[in-house]
Amino acid sequence: AGEPIVIMLERSEWMIAAILGVLKSGGAYVPVDPDYPEERITYIIADSQCRVVLDDAELARFKAGIADYEKENLLPVSQAIDLAYIIYTSGTSGQPKGVMIEQHSLVNYLFAMRDTYGITGTDRILQLSNFAFDASAEQIFLSVLNGATLYLVSRMQVIDTAGLGMFITAHEITHLHTVPTLLTQLELSGNNSLRRVISAGEYFPLSLLHKFQDHVTVYNKYGPTEATISSAIFNTAALNGLSAVVPVGRPVANTKTYILNGEGHLQPVGIIGELCIGGAGLARGYLNKPALSAEKFIANPYANGERMYRTGDLGRWLPDGNIEFTGRKDDQVKIRGYRIE
Repeated sequence: AGEPIVIMLERSEWMIAAILGVLKSGGAYVPVDPDYPEERITYIIADSQCRVVLDDAELARFKAGIADYEKENLLPVSQAIDLAYIIYTSGTSGQPKGVMIEQHSLVNYLFAMRDTYGITGTDRILQLSNFAFDASAEQIFLSVLNGATLYLVSRMQVIDTAGLGMFITAHEITHLHTVPTLLTQLELSGNNSLRRVISAGEYFPLSLLHKFQDHVTVYNKYGPTEATISSAIFNTAALNGLSAVVPVGRPVANTKTYILNGEGHLQPVGIIGELCIGGAGLARGYLNKPALSAEKFIANPYANGERMYRTGDLGRWLPDGNIEFTGRKDDQVKIRGYRIE
């Protein structure tokens, strides 16, 4: 249970089968983009200390001997506190760091999003994010756990915005989740079937709201990988017509958000401070980096026996209880949702 297994496959039904297979056998999947530089791939495989890499060669061996495998259901061997996945993000040392997310954290988040979005078996969800990026877990498991249909697109389809728009229309996609950069470039017909659009990973421009029809609900989300995909969400239907910015919303279920000054004290409404996150979504820490984990995941002074994560992000409480994201306190930037130190 919780043993890391690297998955290094292109986006396909076999990638999904590999993820489900690792989880069902009790392991924690470690997604690696096959297009990563060789040095990064080698580092992640070594750092995760995985014994198995599910790549094209391993998949070919499996297919060749598929008749030899038993078809009976596996007995559960993992528990809620075991790891679900380890996703590597950028690091200040130049080497990526593995964020360890436990199963209960992922399930809590998925249930919260299911209820927020109103996902049903009639939904058609687009799997758009690179699976080495944690937004992919939201897209995959929202579908798998709720009886919805999951549509996968190739790497080339993602960057072909005209073709992607036609794909969304042709397959009657109802649920679209991606970064604002892509949403801005996306070409959609006026008669598409979208019910909801979710924006995350970058600053949300007000101009983007005018792109979608009245029947589409648009959400803006915020959250670091260290707090399980997203920590706050905002339904833009609640926007005041005079608003100059789109908030990132309120904490998702069982999540605690604090905005602190440099001395660790709570900031009043309207005053910018560092966003710190506690609650059910908190990662176990960074794999093989106890010092960094201790620096970023600190004791929560406002909840005895709990931890909080210092995001390094800046924000402030708005009078209506929503959070406005205002930037970073360091030199980290995001490009298409990916963190670059």
